[in-house]
Amino acid sequence: MEDSKVRNLVDYKLRATNQSRQPGMNSSPPSVSPKPKLLEQVRQAIRTRHYSYKTDEAYVGWIAPPGGDE
Repeated sequence: MEDSKVRNLVDYKLRATNQSRQPGMNSSPPSVSPKPKLLEQVRQAIRTRHYSYKTDEAYVGWIAPPGGDE
C-alpha cells in the first residue's frame, strides 16, 4: 500500500508540472533541465500536499537504500 502512495505522490507532481507548462509562450526552444531524482520528486510531492516532516522521512526511508546516499 505504501508503494502506491509514493507512486501517487510522484504521479501527482508530474501531472501538475506538465499541466502548468504552456506551449508556444516564446519562440525560443524550451531549456532542457534535468529531471529531479526520485527522492526529490517524492519530497516535492509531500511538501505540495503539506504532509508532516515525519511522513517525508518515512516515505523517503521506504525508497532509499539503507545507509545509502541520496
